[in-house]
Amino acid sequence: MHCQKPVLVLLFIFLVTTAFVSAQTVSGTIIGRVTDQTGGAIPGATVNAIEQSTQAQRNTITDEAGNYRIPFAPLGKYVLTISMAGFKTVVHSNVEVRLNTTVAVNVELSVAEREEIVTVTAEPAAVDTTSGELKFSFSAQQIEDKPVMGRNMLSLAADVPGFQTNPVSGQDNPTASSGSSVQINGTGTRAATFQTDGVNNDDSSENQARQKVNLSAIKEFQVLRNNFSAEFGRGAGAVVLVQTKSGTNSFHGDAYWYTQNNILNAQSYFGNLAGAKKEAIHRHLYGFTAGGPVVKDKLFFFQSLERVKDKGSSLRTVDILLPEERSIDPAATNLTDADKAWIHSIIDRFPAVAPNAPNLGPRVFSTLRDRNWPTQDYGTRVDVPVNDNHNVWFRYQLSAQVFDNEDYPIKGEATKQDNRQQNFGSAYTHVFTPKTVGEFRMAVGRRRTTVNIKDGNETPIVRFSGLTRGTTMGSSGVYPILRYQTDFQFVYNLSHLLTTKHALKTGTDIRRQHLNDRADQYSRGYWTFATAGGLNAIQNFRRGYVTTFTRSWGPNFLGNRGGELNFYVSDDWKALRNLTLNFGARFERVLKTSEVNDLIDYGFGSDNYIDPRFGFAWSPSVDDGFLRTLTGGPGQFVIRGGAGFFHGRIFQSILSQNDASVRFNPPSAMTSTFRDVFGVADPSGGFVFTPGTIPSVRYTPTVVDPDLRMPYTEQWNLTVERQFPHRVSLSASYTGNHGVANVFYDAINRAEFPILAADHPNVSAANRGLMIDCVDPNPLNANPAPGCISRTQPRTNDRRPDPRYNGYLRVFNGAWSYYHGLQVMVEKKYSNNFAISGNYTFGKAIDTGSEATYTGLDQGSSSNLKNAAAAMRGLSLFHQQHRAVFNYSYRLPALGGTPILRHIVGGWMMAGTTTFASGNPFTITAGYDVNGDGLSSDRPFLLNPSILGTSIDNPRLDPATGRQISQAYIKNTDIYPNASTTDRIFLPGLGYQGDLGRNTFFAHGANNTDIQFSKLFPGWREGHQLAVRIEFFNFFNRTQWGFPNRSALTAENTFLSITAARNGTLPRYGQFAIRYTF
Repeated sequence: MHCQKPVLVLLFIFLVTTAFVSAQTVSGTIIGRVTDQTGGAIPGATVNAIEQSTQAQRNTITDEAGNYRIPFAPLGKYVLTISMAGFKTVVHSNVEVRLNTTVAVNVELSVAEREEIVTVTAEPAAVDTTSGELKFSFSAQQIEDKPVMGRNMLSLAADVPGFQTNPVSGQDNPTASSGSSVQINGTGTRAATFQTDGVNNDDSSENQARQKVNLSAIKEFQVLRNNFSAEFGRGAGAVVLVQTKSGTNSFHGDAYWYTQNNILNAQSYFGNLAGAKKEAIHRHLYGFTAGGPVVKDKLFFFQSLERVKDKGSSLRTVDILLPEERSIDPAATNLTDADKAWIHSIIDRFPAVAPNAPNLGPRVFSTLRDRNWPTQDYGTRVDVPVNDNHNVWFRYQLSAQVFDNEDYPIKGEATKQDNRQQNFGSAYTHVFTPKTVGEFRMAVGRRRTTVNIKDGNETPIVRFSGLTRGTTMGSSGVYPILRYQTDFQFVYNLSHLLTTKHALKTGTDIRRQHLNDRADQYSRGYWTFATAGGLNAIQNFRRGYVTTFTRSWGPNFLGNRGGELNFYVSDDWKALRNLTLNFGARFERVLKTSEVNDLIDYGFGSDNYIDPRFGFAWSPSVDDGFLRTLTGGPGQFVIRGGAGFFHGRIFQSILSQNDASVRFNPPSAMTSTFRDVFGVADPSGGFVFTPGTIPSVRYTPTVVDPDLRMPYTEQWNLTVERQFPHRVSLSASYTGNHGVANVFYDAINRAEFPILAADHPNVSAANRGLMIDCVDPNPLNANPAPGCISRTQPRTNDRRPDPRYNGYLRVFNGAWSYYHGLQVMVEKKYSNNFAISGNYTFGKAIDTGSEATYTGLDQGSSSNLKNAAAAMRGLSLFHQQHRAVFNYSYRLPALGGTPILRHIVGGWMMAGTTTFASGNPFTITAGYDVNGDGLSSDRPFLLNPSILGTSIDNPRLDPATGRQISQAYIKNTDIYPNASTTDRIFLPGLGYQGDLGRNTFFAHGANNTDIQFSKLFPGWREGHQLAVRIEFFNFFNRTQWGFPNRSALTAENTFLSITAARNGTLPRYGQFAIRYTF
């Protein structure tokens, strides 16, 4: 999809000289055809559209075929007046324009003997018969009725057909993120793109939403889930559009207060098991929105304010040091005073208490630790409809969050985040002629993100391998983070109805990103203690023996710059009266990422490509017979589909992850790992790095493929949709996509066998220049003969092809994905006090790597270089074969009887969401380096194929065995090696690995209901209402269990044990709310 310079020049000339048509990122379109009673076209008829809440007007006339089109129509309900001399005037009310939607209103005019007006109040057909894209929307009323956890707008995406759960912690985190929570149709966590009021809301550092919007300020929330038009780009998956409310000629808004405490909450399963108290919650969320006229019909405002006071506690269960372990090993006589001081400093970070949760483990300490998470959000919007041909709006939003956690029970685990986001956006719409409309938009988004270690940013990072609930002392190696991000955007679109059949679209979207940030990588030092020499991790810590020590040196603050030049062109061709074809192409140029002070070179250049798009919508016109019964008549049935290419992004943080940070490459900086050493205070042995030099010791660079390009998906869909009476619709879609050139981390400089060891100072003297080709018959021999290795002493570094480096990572386009899904959706819109919708997805997602960054669940590199693609191919980490979501709302109708009875019984409302979903897959690993290449993600051998596909989903204890019930589903002897084998297999060589596949087992699925009950009271004047509301999340208290312990070498009593609930799932909790609307 790459193009040469002449093609780019020609494309640019074409884009800036072509006639234009509307984009719809902040608006919708009204189209239709005006005919006489014989079906003949009426050219020259006047069509006047008035938005009822603001009285904003748009006028156009029909063309020679009787067609009319009103692009860039602001969202709202319109009254259409169609008039022509000699015909009766028709007034069509209740024409609702939704976000990014085309509504068709066809009108038949009859001959008038005198001046006469015909009023039509029926709603137009709800089926979109003009587009091949798939989308899913929430109106403001649907958002208001639905219980939404945390009032987080991104939670709405979980109801979209094709949504897949992200099982990894850290999603939507402003730093060290595992990606967005919006993953649709197998495209992963980094493929969605976000817009608010038509302007960019992407966090270019993490490729997720930059700033959320107060739910009470949202007019419509929409997810484009497949084959979106050429107008949208820079997203290989879904597009999330948020349109905010604006002022009208009537004052309107709301004021609300939501409160939570633990009275209504259930205790978690593991909290009960530990004998702990319930987590304390004292959360108060309050805010208001208000909008109205400053000058009637001319100037409107809308403001929102929301604040959260969130104090409480959370359960922490962690392995601690036993009383007899709170001292240095007396046999460790080789320790220096510095070593002893360092060991004592780590011991002092553990609480001097005894374990208190024997049901969870012999060294588990369970406690509640306090937190304070205040947030605030402020937004204001001003709309200026200058006249019928000119409209301007401005919007500003400020958000801030603090996440402050108590540093207990282990000192040095907690962090404090202090984040702030701002954005300013504006748009100007100009109607040149009834056929030509222009729009200019600009935006500036700013984000400040800081993360610091509570106990100081010099806190060492320490891990103890082999502990089920080990400490996270020092938190993430990328902390501290200090990030200042500024994004600029300029958009221009023009529209022109070229002929009666062709509506051309084109536009440009220019973006510039500034990202000034500090992102660390183990500058504080990262100590790992593990089992070695017959001693466990704690014993080795007490004697000062370090398994691995990683540290970085050098500057880590960079000023990154990037940019994008995007252009698109498309043609909506009405080939037949009931057939519309959508043709489009999008050209994108992604500028090379640079550093303002030339501190680093990211190693890859600019990227250019063209994304073709095609869609169609066919609405059969059948007058009678069976087919009319099947299709429901004109405008009630549509077959739509399409296909296209959709490029995504290479986000900045993929180049600044732990173990994959380009900024720590020599000569400006470096990262090195030291293995199996005594001298715990300084395992580097006094190494000093001098910036500007190439180090002589082994170091760990991160290499970027110079041909690295933007990943993309090939998407397609075929959909059938039918509108039924009583506001009921049914649709069935086949959707699919192929992810190409997904970003991947590959392990380079792996240890080989056999190999001629390099004659280099970094190779041990005994093996320098020697052929290493023998395996010691004693796998436990810690000192095999020169040229030989053993499982206990694999001499990994001596066997690396390039002795200058440790194993390191290469960032390249090395992964692919496929998704196929059947998606069925039924919706009954609100009528007779009742609304319900449901969607079901039957899908399959496979890939060769689900998330480029390390998640702890899905390792990046293959453990087998002989056939790496086959070794990695498997179900996606986000695969969910079945997912069904139901939303429902019911208002108790007004009843007869006495006023007191009507007051007590009437005015009740219930709404909720119920979700059922299959569990995500996971991989069982061998637990050690089977092939001796330096990677520990190897997989074991399968001895019992019948266990494949088993779901590990029940951690409740079996009284007969004292083990969790689901631990009995797979026996240790079903795989090899396992904890009970005394002779672990050792097959050195890059071509070897176990035959157990990737992601062949499943975690617990979802069965969740969120529900709210409201009592509605009339307000003090007409149009006002008071709602008293109680909400329950996970109403039936069904725990969704997390992933089990997946290492085959884990002891039998802990292999496949589940130690926590699924990320983001909680026991039942409730909140009380009062909301006044006007």
